[in-house]
Amino acid sequence: MMKPGVALVEIPQGVDGFSFLLKSLAKYQHLKAVHLFSHANAGELLLGNTLVDSKTLNSHPEFAKVVNAAVKVGGDFLLYGCELGKGEKGDEFLQIIKGKTQVDVAASNNLTGNINGDWELEVKKGNIEAKPLANSIAMKDFTEVLQNITFQVGSWTVVNAGTNNDRFTPIGSNKASSTNIDASVKQTVSGVERTLKVDGAYNSIKADNSYGISFGFSEKALTLSFTDGSVFKPVSIEIYGYQGDPATITTNNGGSMNVNILSAAAAGYTNQVFNLSSLPAGASSITITNNAWAPFVVNTNSGFMGAIKKITFASINTPVLPVQLVDFSAKSNQNGVALHWQTASESNNKKFVIYRGDDEKFFKELMSIDGAGNTSTLKSYNLVDKNPLKGNNYYKLIQVDNDGKETELSIKNVMFDLNSQATIYPNPTSDRATIAFEAAKYHSLSLSSLDGKELIAQKLSVSQTEAVVDLSSYAKGIYFLKLTGAGGSVVHKVVRK
Repeated sequence: MMKPGVALVEIPQGVDGFSFLLKSLAKYQHLKAVHLFSHANAGELLLGNTLVDSKTLNSHPEFAKVVNAAVKVGGDFLLYGCELGKGEKGDEFLQIIKGKTQVDVAASNNLTGNINGDWELEVKKGNIEAKPLANSIAMKDFTEVLQNITFQVGSWTVVNAGTNNDRFTPIGSNKASSTNIDASVKQTVSGVERTLKVDGAYNSIKADNSYGISFGFSEKALTLSFTDGSVFKPVSIEIYGYQGDPATITTNNGGSMNVNILSAAAAGYTNQVFNLSSLPAGASSITITNNAWAPFVVNTNSGFMGAIKKITFASINTPVLPVQLVDFSAKSNQNGVALHWQTASESNNKKFVIYRGDDEKFFKELMSIDGAGNTSTLKSYNLVDKNPLKGNNYYKLIQVDNDGKETELSIKNVMFDLNSQATIYPNPTSDRATIAFEAAKYHSLSLSSLDGKELIAQKLSVSQTEAVVDLSSYAKGIYFLKLTGAGGSVVHKVVRK
């Protein structure tokens, strides 16, 4: 039961936690203190599925405005998360809050929680007046620390075992042209199930629950990523090496470090733990590249060989798309193909680009329209392809950030034929009907009865875009108008009422 004057707000796991925090704080005024609990790393706080760091704070001026309106002058902003205030990154993070707002701020520089941790906030900026929560009954309900996230052998479940052929390729030489082999494992951490994939460059990866994710000599590089595209902050990786080699570990978001994977004997038959904390946050893949790899022959060791036992992350965040797409449709009509889409929210959105492809899926940029930048209101967009291809048209909707990054949102297919390029009106008709079409596409027109008898035949000029057909002298019923051109003939049904 909450004390009077205290409100508890939970940030859902799958949302943009930073935006959620600002919206929640905007409901309050004159608060004495805000206590915020979440996973953290030095200078990085995980809120929902969003990693908040110094860059986030500096790029969102509304943060200071909301905090200053919600918390009184000299109020306390207390951040409980492992090592959030640690080192230069932690100090910078807290100093930004202190410098941009009217509050005093504090955070921890060690593990936060009960087992192997504490609730003390050792790093303070300003005069912290709020009473510590370390001895409260609520805090004793925590059975662990607000810890890092670890995937490890014995805890994960194998999704795809891969194909490990031990030391050598079947024919005794590296199969550089062979299909990539993936192995994957899944594990539920903090209520979220994720699948970790390890991609071997050639053909020697295998996952199990005894040895871990094994890799053979034929692998020049290993790439680890989550199948849902989650971004993360790596902390460490634990490897048991059978055969060693120097290697470089990088991420797709920058950063690089050299390591030496030792053989089992050289490592004392124990796992090696490599500290990855120098690598940046916001990565979606880690690659381990063998620096001494070379083609080899049977019975000659020429690469590293071992097994990944554990990998630890400070945070794992499901990627937040810059645009939340509600729907995207493509429909043919007399004007061509109408493209329509709606967005529920947009962030840093410069524009949308439509690419069109044919049956060979060869796409070319067709047209674009400006985005709304930053908005959380429903937006609608409409474009028309006035000259679609004959047959299948594939329309790809691409979103482009202000920094040039592109995200594919959706793809739709429309079958467009010559029939869609001619329109009859009125239809049904009591006397005359007009048929409209594209100039220079057809050279003749004819009207036939239901039994196939031709009733009218006329020539069309190159510049002609419509023709009037008089049905007043014919009986009520169904007739067929036929347009003939160099590209073939099309037939439309017209009704005399």
